[in-house]
Amino acid sequence: MKLLKQSDSKWSSKKMGASKLTLGRWGCTTTGISMLSDYFGDYKSPEELASNAHNYTRDGLVLWWNLKFDKMKFVKRSRSYNEAEVHAALKDPDQGVLLAVNDDAHWVVAYSTRMFSGKLAVADPWTGKIEKASKFYNISGAAFFSRKGEKEVVPKIKKAPLELKPSKKLIKGDENGKIYYYNGSKKFHFPNWYTFIELGGTMGNVETLPQFAVDDIPSGKAITSIKP
Repeated sequence: MKLLKQSDSKWSSKKMGASKLTLGRWGCTTTGISMLSDYFGDYKSPEELASNAHNYTRDGLVLWWNLKFDKMKFVKRSRSYNEAEVHAALKDPDQGVLLAVNDDAHWVVAYSTRMFSGKLAVADPWTGKIEKASKFYNISGAAFFSRKGEKEVVPKIKKAPLELKPSKKLIKGDENGKIYYYNGSKKFHFPNWYTFIELGGTMGNVETLPQFAVDDIPSGKAITSIKP
């Protein structure tokens, strides 16, 4: 994960969404999200995130659920600090966590736990460096992100069989007394058509109506209605 600094001259003067707040002064959350996007292999710079007004309220607060990435997604915002939950997330390569510190006045990225001491280390967008979490006087909340699967599985819904409703606009009679009607979706080809009557539309999409559902008709006779 690349370490970023909110006061970087590349974006420090950029305003967040439609607000008057700049990244250099108020963009710790945005910069932290940008760092996580790099971790998940879906990097968006702080400037790119700030350019999308959809990501913020008019006052410049991040709208978590509006953040859109291809490879990471927002999971939840916690208003309290659960140390065990954060440490478990750090052990999972498919999770990332932002931490609210100093009573939500600042945001940092949970980075790691020290091997021997077990102390939490964070990436601080203000300094652009790895710092001890103990540098801040409290951790007041967290925002959790996770990695999206390579391909999101969308369940396939089986469509119910088409219900035959003999009330179509386009009807044809042939020498065998069969009736065809327009259904607007399926396409059938009948090479032995004898003649047809167009009552509207075209004959591009037709389907056979079962013989038991209609009255027989003479070849070529114009029909304006059919009886089920």
